[in-house]
Amino acid sequence: MPNPHTAAGSSTWQSGCVPALSPSRVLVGPTIRLRSIRSDDQPALRLAAEDSAIQKYCFPNPEPTEVNKEQWVRLQLHPSDAQTARFAIADHEDEALYGAISLHIEVGKPTIAESGFWIAPEFRQRGFALEAVEVIVDWVFRDLEIERMELFIDFDNLGSQSVATRAGFQHHGDVSYPIPTGVTRDVQRWIREGVGSPS
Repeated sequence: MPNPHTAAGSSTWQSGCVPALSPSRVLVGPTIRLRSIRSDDQPALRLAAEDSAIQKYCFPNPEPTEVNKEQWVRLQLHPSDAQTARFAIADHEDEALYGAISLHIEVGKPTIAESGFWIAPEFRQRGFALEAVEVIVDWVFRDLEIERMELFIDFDNLGSQSVATRAGFQHHGDVSYPIPTGVTRDVQRWIREGVGSPS
């Protein structure tokens, strides 16, 4: 889950761009909804920033300083753009924040999407991450011109590896993953191909 980067398909889709997410459009699963991350999510985001697992796997700089915590919170609140969409993983009814999931498409690679996710500690082990990944995968393969989904997961992040396996991803070796601090970290690469995608 090192890439902590809408809903329903959009006729504004162009290759290599993620349709803008508006508050009135959400992706919905059986128990969650994926909505835009809002300013009123800040208290929950700041609480999540205190979690050691989120600091280790999601912070650009894993040192748990107040500056790094605030930088991570600001990253979560950054609006979606042409290459990256960010969603709150929220309760289906009251929209309380459980975590977040992102979708990123690199310039020049319009048929490949990367996703990353995190769940606040009090909501783990309840299937929300798996449901969010399945909702995102269904959306991009059904409504967008995506042929392959990728996850990049730390070697010791067994929870996220379990989510990847149950969501139909396969481990495709290890890679050096660039992070915003200008360094790389060695992670596992997980891939799921869309139906009919070239092998």
